[in-house]
Amino acid sequence: MQVLIGFINKLKMPWSFMRVLRLLMGIFLIVQGVYAHQWMAIIFGIGFSLLPLLNLGCGCEGSSCAINESKDGK
Repeated sequence: MQVLIGFINKLKMPWSFMRVLRLLMGIFLIVQGVYAHQWMAIIFGIGFSLLPLLNLGCGCEGSSCAINESKDGK
């Protein structure tokens, strides 16, 4: 149950343009993979779709960066 609550909370986080774009690219890959019977494209599409749904990826968008708020910078 805790995993489902965490997933729902990540879905409610603010959606940026890049997050929407990654989701659309993943859906596009899944659809093209099904249409062309290319299983690797479907697998990559699922991967690309899971990243924005779970709000994962490179950078600090998913609040995965630690920020040092001390005044001396150490």
